[in-house]
Amino acid sequence: MRLISGLVVALLASALVPVTSSAHADVVTPARTVQVVTDPGFEHAGTPCFRPAAHSRTRVARTPRHPLHGRRSLDVRLPAHAAVSCAPAGAVRRSITRVAGALRIRDVSTARRARLTACLRVVPLGSSTPRSACTRVDRHHHTVARATLRWPAPVRVASARWTVTAVRGAVRVLLDDATIRLSLPAVSDTCDPALEAAPAGPPDASSPCNDNELPTGSDYAPATLHLRTARPFIPLDDYTVAPASDPVAQRFTAYVDRALAGDPDYGYGAADAVVQYARTHQAKYLDSAIADVDRRVADADRAIAQGEAPEIAGDSYLEVGPDLEELALAYDWGFSRLTPGQRRRWRTYGGQALSNLWSPQLATWGRAPAGSFAWSGWSINNPGNNYNFSFIQATQLWSLATGDRAWMRFLQTYKFPLLTDYYEQLDGGGSREGTGYGTAQTRLWANARTWREATGEHLAAVEAHARASVDYWIHATVPTLDHFAPFGDLSRVSVPELYDYQENLVREAAMAAPGTPAAGRALWWISHNSVPDTMANSFNLRAALLRPNGTPTAPSATTYAATGVGQFFARSSWVEDATWLSVIAGPYDESHAHEEQGAFTLYDGTWQSVTANIWSHSGLQGVGDGDGDLGTGASSILRFDTADGPVPQRNATSSMTATPGAGTATVHADLSPAYAGSEGAVTSWTRDLSFAADHLAVQDHCAVGSAVTPVWQLQVPVEPTVGAPGEITAGDLHVTFDPSYDVQLVDLHALEDDLISGWRIELRNASGCDFSVDLDVL
Repeated sequence: MRLISGLVVALLASALVPVTSSAHADVVTPARTVQVVTDPGFEHAGTPCFRPAAHSRTRVARTPRHPLHGRRSLDVRLPAHAAVSCAPAGAVRRSITRVAGALRIRDVSTARRARLTACLRVVPLGSSTPRSACTRVDRHHHTVARATLRWPAPVRVASARWTVTAVRGAVRVLLDDATIRLSLPAVSDTCDPALEAAPAGPPDASSPCNDNELPTGSDYAPATLHLRTARPFIPLDDYTVAPASDPVAQRFTAYVDRALAGDPDYGYGAADAVVQYARTHQAKYLDSAIADVDRRVADADRAIAQGEAPEIAGDSYLEVGPDLEELALAYDWGFSRLTPGQRRRWRTYGGQALSNLWSPQLATWGRAPAGSFAWSGWSINNPGNNYNFSFIQATQLWSLATGDRAWMRFLQTYKFPLLTDYYEQLDGGGSREGTGYGTAQTRLWANARTWREATGEHLAAVEAHARASVDYWIHATVPTLDHFAPFGDLSRVSVPELYDYQENLVREAAMAAPGTPAAGRALWWISHNSVPDTMANSFNLRAALLRPNGTPTAPSATTYAATGVGQFFARSSWVEDATWLSVIAGPYDESHAHEEQGAFTLYDGTWQSVTANIWSHSGLQGVGDGDGDLGTGASSILRFDTADGPVPQRNATSSMTATPGAGTATVHADLSPAYAGSEGAVTSWTRDLSFAADHLAVQDHCAVGSAVTPVWQLQVPVEPTVGAPGEITAGDLHVTFDPSYDVQLVDLHALEDDLISGWRIELRNASGCDFSVDLDVL
């Protein structure tokens, strides 16, 4: 049933005389009203709000037969003197001035003497005496019970509930449209958790503690969701396409079987067992997943009972997606095998995790007051950040598993518009976090695929971004097909070697492009790169079960521009010994991105020039976060030195224009915006690159303040040697320049302990801020 709209409530109010209990006529004028009953029409799956008040013969069930409103009503059968109550958790501990409720009722009892009452009861915090307003309902009577309770000053709520009681004889009654509306006192724009209820469901849109941005003017238009009518609600069909004889499927089976035998591999999880159940329909896999999840929920319950946050809250809820994936899949696929107690415990845990996730200032666990476990809210409004992918995964899967329409509406109202608006900007694919953390986009695209299959709704901007990212990653791969362009933090290992993550990333992207040339190029890349077909590590096998639809086709384009992330790639050809170039100049707005605007990377058989970050222990050199970090000194760019150190790059959007040719390219980049906050230290910097096989010409023009020294930098993997004036050789790379430039060679390991190796060529032009340098691969 639809939520009762304001118009319907108004019509009901005008047609019915409410039963009112009021001590005073004057009340505090409320700033907002909150309806706290979730699923008031009993339309959706899950436990209904009304529950028996400790009577074994009471029966409560949804029914589609003769509903009072919408598609279903609640059919309640009460023995004499028994009762059912609806006490929503969203009312607890809220500060209120008024409570108003409505409940549609039809008595369908057969006993002539049957009688029932419907009472709205509120117990203020610290009081054992409820305030009540009741309506008597006679046999075969259809009415809407309405009640209002008021207080002259704000009070805190211990409980607010509708209670239906069989006061005489056995009663059978249909219930619908149950609402409890809390009028909250006037509030400021400042969040005060003491005045708020513990989060229980999507955030209250009118609360000053709601940190979720409400997009305006978005291109996203929510679609009607077409949900499955029977479990499982979360489809896993894509993981069942690979036959049992497939080498990946065979290795996946062995991987899951080892876990069932008590010897799980690193990274194994209950979701793997559910997928294996979907593939084989062998109950042992589902039973194992249920047991694993139940242990995790029990561990969480113990932590909560001890006044601690469970593991799922760690690292700003980073792993909430995978954790709730396990919970959701086991709950959904194993629903009929769960006990009522398990269902209740799992729903309580999963629901609280999700509520805390999107209400960070109010987050709590157990019976602790709102805000007791507040957290930062990192990236809840940033659809480009890897944390956000996990958050969306958790919300999608848990809402689908439980049939919770409120969370689905939350996604469509708040989160999908942000996703749409953001990924519409990322022409050409890729990630502004860089190529290290950018591999997390596998989850972004898997979220969109699962949502589409479960609901029929296409997140078109995300799907288009996935298709574009196929070619992004193909071109970001060096000609030897074993490494990729190293942009930003390198999170797994510092050397950007192709691994299972990148292969599964492209595989997932190709799932959004079935039967297209892009899918064909993805399949070619998957079959020709250095990653083993059966994965290097077993915990990546589940994603490798996906089978994109396409015909393997070798790529032919030798350049690629990803303008949304400000990156450009060129190669002289598609043979293994081709020369390859990458350049970055565009948006710089993510925490995992580096101060590398204007940087280029050159590869020919091996790295000829590349960020010094690949020689670091940390994989973080170039982020510019203080002592021990090279900042702008880690990349092949102009460095601008002052007495206080190098001028940092700041979040801004640089620009780049690339003109491709046949195995050649020219690039013009304006990096001035990255220094707009330098207070005149750097007023402009442009870079022009001319690329052809075995050759790169670099020209820089800049304008700086009087106390700033521009330094032309080239990061190289081996110790350079100075030849004739204006010439330096570093391995196979020959560098030529104006002999008047001052030359300095820097051993990076001696400069910073975090760096294992690498050298930096530094050139200074005493006569100005222009540089012209040629690089040739011998």
